[in-house]
This record gives sequence, structure tokens and C-alpha cells, in this order.
Amino acid sequence: MARRVPLDLPEEAIRVIKGDGGVILTGFTSASQVEQVNQDVNEILTKRKSDEAFKALYNGRIYCGLLYGLSETAREQWTLDHNLQSIVNHFLQTVNAPEVDNNSTPARSTNAILSQANSILTLPGAAGQALHRDDSIWQKVHRSQEESGYCLGSDLGIALLVPGVQTTRANGATLFVAGSHLWGDSREATNDEIRPVEMQPGEAFLFLGSALHGGGANSTQIPRLLHAVFFCRSWVRPEANEFAWWTEEEVQKWSVDAQRLAGYVTDKMLGICDDGDPIDALRRHRSK
Repeated sequence: MARRVPLDLPEEAIRVIKGDGGVILTGFTSASQVEQVNQDVNEILTKRKSDEAFKALYNGRIYCGLLYGLSETAREQWTLDHNLQSIVNHFLQTVNAPEVDNNSTPARSTNAILSQANSILTLPGAAGQALHRDDSIWQKVHRSQEESGYCLGSDLGIALLVPGVQTTRANGATLFVAGSHLWGDSREATNDEIRPVEMQPGEAFLFLGSALHGGGANSTQIPRLLHAVFFCRSWVRPEANEFAWWTEEEVQKWSVDAQRLAGYVTDKMLGICDDGDPIDALRRHRSK
């Protein structure tokens, strides 16, 4: 069973994540914000729900990978929450050692960036996912930390799951293996080590990319909606290419912090466009 910690106790949440690999954050958001985000993605999910080929592709799961741009609430309120960011960057911030680069600012630090943000509708009868680690997209090799304890800096990513409805084992709650972030790749989970992350709207589950988990099967007659935001280290390639979708007019409506998290604003070293920011490249097109 995943442990619960209030969002406004980030140091305690960090402690639990180091031990378990994940934590349920209570008091993460409000019922009205959850309903707003649900509505923000409803049109696309409704269209895709009637697409039999789309349903078959993911065994009864419908994905909308446009959450970050579609939902101001998810982008500006959830993703940029101060306490959430402090937890995420405890694990994913990168700081230069003094000898790394004499041409950059001493002890240059970069925070986590957006890897992907999507909404997932698990339909009635949808099959469960195989247990997996999210950092497999970067072909990460995991060596056992069971004897040494958690090594800060070993993770490449972290995920935030915000339920759009009550989540239970029956309707497909995420299955999680506490402590598996410390395992080497050869160790497999037993049935009694796999537990559902059951949540009420307003809570959120934050877990390391090295932890074993998988979406559960939905044995009810009601779809289960979940919103997911994935973060990665600043120097890791994000899973989603946000640049390919959003226009300059759309991105201009985002806060600078939201633009920075998605890579449109940089520290003028990594991710630049002709020695400027990607947002400058978008503005250039408008000026023509």
C-alpha cells in the first residue's frame, strides 16, 4: 500500500519516495480543478472513444497526449505547484561539478523539464498493463541498490498521476511495487508485492521512473480517467515532442515558467535555436 503524505510536507514526501519509490500526495488539488481538467480533454477523448482502431491499439485505453497545452489548470496550477516542483527537483535537478565546464557558470544547475503530459481513459473491459519502469524509454539499466540504499541522482524521470475520478482496483487503479526502485533488473515482483494505488479525486501519486508499476484492468462498467505528467532531467530527451504541435499564439498564452518547463525557454546553453530560445524561433515565423 502506497503511503500518504500531505503536499505541504515536501520533505516528508521526499523521505517516503526514497524508501518506497512513490508517495500519494494528499491535498494536491480541488474537486473543481479536477472537473475543469476533465472537461479540458473531454472533446478529444470522446472522439477517440468511438474509434475502434484507437481502442484496439492500446487494449482499451484511450490517450490524449495534449494535456499540457489544452489544460491551463493542469499546466499552470498542477505542474508548476511550488511544493511539487521542490520534490521533483530534489530528485531530478542536475548541478555541475566544478570541473565539468569552465565556460559555464560555476555550479550551474538545471531543473527538471517536461517529458510528457497526457490524459488516459481506461474503458470498461480494458486489459491491465505489464509491470514496467517508465525510464525504459531511455534504455536505463538498473543495478541493485538494496544493500547501499537509494542513490540520489540515479533517476532520470518521475511521474505524477492525478485521478479524474475515484480510482479502485476494480476500475484499473495503477498497480505499484513499493521498493522496486532499489531493485536490479533481474528481480521480478511477486503477486503479494503488487498493490493498487487507490485514490480519491484531489489526491495524486508521485513516483520515480525506476519503480515498477502498471495500469490495472477495468472490470467495471464505468471508464476511469487519469491525468499524467512526466518529468525528466534537463539533459534527457523528453518522450513527447511538444514543439511539433503548439503554435506561437498558443504558447504565448502560457506563463514563462510553463514555457521553460516545456523547453521553449532555456538557460541559453541546452536546447537553443540559433543561440536563442525556441520561443524566439516561433516569434520569427510571425514576423515574416
